[in-house]
Amino acid sequence: MKLISSNKQLKSPLVWLEIDAEKVESNIKSIRNLVLDKKIMAVVKANAYGVGAVEIAKVIESYVDSFGVVGIAEGKKLRNAGIKKPIINLGIYNPDDADELTKNNITPTLFTETNLKNYEVKIKNKQNIWIKVDTGLGRLGVPYKNALDFIKTCSESKQINISGIYSSLTEDASFDEIQLNRFINIKKQYEKKYTKKLIWSISSSAATFISKKYYLDMVRIGIPLAGFYPSKEAKEATDVQLKPAVSYKTRVACIKELEKDESIFYRKTFVAKQKTRIAILLPGYSYGLDPRLANRNQVLIQGKKYPLIGGISATNCFVDIWMNKKIDVGDEVVIFGQQNNLEIKLDELCDTLSQNVYEILSRIPEKVTKIYKPS
Repeated sequence: MKLISSNKQLKSPLVWLEIDAEKVESNIKSIRNLVLDKKIMAVVKANAYGVGAVEIAKVIESYVDSFGVVGIAEGKKLRNAGIKKPIINLGIYNPDDADELTKNNITPTLFTETNLKNYEVKIKNKQNIWIKVDTGLGRLGVPYKNALDFIKTCSESKQINISGIYSSLTEDASFDEIQLNRFINIKKQYEKKYTKKLIWSISSSAATFISKKYYLDMVRIGIPLAGFYPSKEAKEATDVQLKPAVSYKTRVACIKELEKDESIFYRKTFVAKQKTRIAILLPGYSYGLDPRLANRNQVLIQGKKYPLIGGISATNCFVDIWMNKKIDVGDEVVIFGQQNNLEIKLDELCDTLSQNVYEILSRIPEKVTKIYKPS
């Protein structure tokens, strides 16, 4: 085994996500054209699923009506970046955050009387809230059978103003129908008793593509902002053509030449069947690269596909570049995304790992540099 010398120097960044703002804008325009006059909440929780909440929010703010986050820190980050549209904390209410919520004009989600009473005590002026109803997902929310009682309690409060009520679907087609009917029944019962108009929302990204019956007053859109469909069912159900706006890239760190029967990685996972060259790359599983991709998926270098081999460690992975002597240190490598006329689709990684796009993107840590191509 020998190290191939190179006159090239590595340059920063070494590992990065490249986000095309023009494609992000195209995606939100397509969604706006789909839902027409319905309100849109852009859900940018988990740093916009790893893509970068602030940068995404700046591109799409003029097209949406509000932003959904989880936790006060995410909301403050948007406010500090100059985002003016309403921000709703979709996560659980933390009593310690009451002052920061009001200071930063972030609307909490409430669904227990304990949190309602705590919030009433903490706030000085009348504040907006959203109510979450659990119609069957079994996650956060007041149980749907108790929803009207909780809405009544909130409506009678002099300290708060209900802005909207929302629920989350299970994305099981038959059960989603049941959830929708439960939610609409609550809406009808409310409207019989109260004249105040609220925003009602049950439509997730997937439901928005699957059927207009879920739209009600507002749809909540997350991963499609980055150009990815939330599920195969959603993709098949819509004519909306999303443009993948995110590429995951790195560089060739060094190159080694192996003779036949020489090996690399722990437990000699890869043994050369013939003389070949191996490109060592910088990202590993601490950069969100799942070890199961090794020996199953490919990357792009100089517009050609090459296999990931051996294994993936915390900070490195390996590519068999055969005996291509044109590949050099510093060359761009695409883990997913486009290079020249070829593409490694994120869907390919999803299929290999039996995971969805949310899981894969969200595991890419913030330490990975983000480069935004302006629109």
